[in-house]
Amino acid sequence: MVHLFRTAAAVWLAAAFAGPAAAQAPSWRMQYRCDDGSRLAVSFDHEASPSMAWIGHGGLSAGLTASTDPSVYTAARWTLRTSGNQAALENTGAGPRHCTGDGPLQRLVVDRETRLRLALPASWLSQRYLVHLVRGADAQVLFPAAELVVVVEYQPQAPSLRSHPLLQLVVLPPQRWQALQQRPKQMPLQRLGQEFGRVYGAALDGQHPYPAGSADAQTFEVMRAALAEPPQDLQSSFGWLGVDEGGRRATLAGRLAWRGRPALKRGDELVVQLLDTSRPDAGAAVLAEQRMPASRDTPGYALQYEAGQIDPRGRYAIVARVVRDGRLRYATEGAQPALTRGAAARPRVMLTAARGTPAPAEGGLVCQGHEPDWSLRLWDSRSTLQGPTARPLQLRGAWERIDHLQPRVAVWRGAPATARTPLVAMLSQEHCVDAMGEEGEAPSSHRAVVSLPDGRIVSGCCR
Repeated sequence: MVHLFRTAAAVWLAAAFAGPAAAQAPSWRMQYRCDDGSRLAVSFDHEASPSMAWIGHGGLSAGLTASTDPSVYTAARWTLRTSGNQAALENTGAGPRHCTGDGPLQRLVVDRETRLRLALPASWLSQRYLVHLVRGADAQVLFPAAELVVVVEYQPQAPSLRSHPLLQLVVLPPQRWQALQQRPKQMPLQRLGQEFGRVYGAALDGQHPYPAGSADAQTFEVMRAALAEPPQDLQSSFGWLGVDEGGRRATLAGRLAWRGRPALKRGDELVVQLLDTSRPDAGAAVLAEQRMPASRDTPGYALQYEAGQIDPRGRYAIVARVVRDGRLRYATEGAQPALTRGAAARPRVMLTAARGTPAPAEGGLVCQGHEPDWSLRLWDSRSTLQGPTARPLQLRGAWERIDHLQPRVAVWRGAPATARTPLVAMLSQEHCVDAMGEEGEAPSSHRAVVSLPDGRIVSGCCR
């Protein structure tokens, strides 16, 4: 049987023999949420010279090179500008997307030769672990036929205790992996994937190397659990530089249906989106999008999303729309629940005739304000008003945009079934700061002035 884990002393000797290859410049991974609802993942690869930023956005991945300004990364079509937890992503022919860090910075284990990338849990303290990269003959001492072994080694707090491996990543030729599969009892590795003519595997140490009840025993177990349990398990944390940079992808397939016989024309575009609606105080974040020519014969959709972004406790929804020459022709009324308990396995999205123009931001834009407290969630043709009325109001209406004004203005006009007086919300596309919000909170993407059905005027911010 192949014994993958050696003593900490053996690991250290192998790493020492590896020489300069064992040293690793710090690289980092950051997740951003952009003002249009989309998400941006960036792996800052400082092992490269010059440094690189590998971006994942909307299912696309690209490598950008640092310019003379270390906060600016460029490629043929893309420019990324960073400042603290803020970033701006520009694409040739389109305006910049302004993005804000969403989640903690994560340390990356990177090997540029094999393109290996592993995001370590953000909860780990840097003084509690070391990372060693072991190559060639020294790697084969740890695992036969290995091209590379990455050892993540726990550093104990008690000076009398020895360090011990938490995790080993192994890069093997495919034929060696196939040979191991013929002897399953001797297979110590979890297969993470195959790419670039190599198989990538990993093993977590199953031992409890420290005295029961000690601080090191507890810390070691917590760190190991952060690698083994969702949402930061090994499979979702592992990847390759520039390949699915946003994360491991999954597919949600469903059906399309039309209310009545749709009057479609050549050039009509159908857009289907998977949205994260988990935060009641924020707009819906776009996790996946599919665009295709609109046809009543199109049976369904297949949305690819980043599996690591899905929280079993979250709320997710699907919306669809048909746009013709900038006008909204068909839309879903509200959103179809998806990826939640009780949701259909193949969610059906019903499209119905709509009026107006597409929303100024992705569906599910949320506006809110104070004195009195109120919130308004805006979809394409339906909206929900909560406070200052006695109970939530469901409204039906439409968008119109005024693009020639600066900043651009969008107007949503709709009324509840129980009233004739409409609600009118005027949204200007500009940064808006909630004076009663949390300190350091990122600005919202829109400023709103709303005329309520009872005649009151309220104002606030939208995101």
